[in-house]
Amino acid sequence: MTALFAQRARLLAVLAGLAWLLGLMPSAPVRLLVVALVVVGTVLDAVSDAVSPPAAVRVTTLRGRR
Repeated sequence: MTALFAQRARLLAVLAGLAWLLGLMPSAPVRLLVVALVVVGTVLDAVSDAVSPPAAVRVTTLRGRR
């Protein structure tokens, strides 16, 4: 749940940044909301990484056969 929210917040922030670069100037409240989304997404991403460390990578040569 938290990781999904962080991914969506990051995606919205990237899209808003691209729109801004292309000349679409949002109003001040929308820009503040984008900044808040970036901060919240960054914090939630760091928290989700700290709570659930990545699983070990397992490399096999079985190619689907067991």
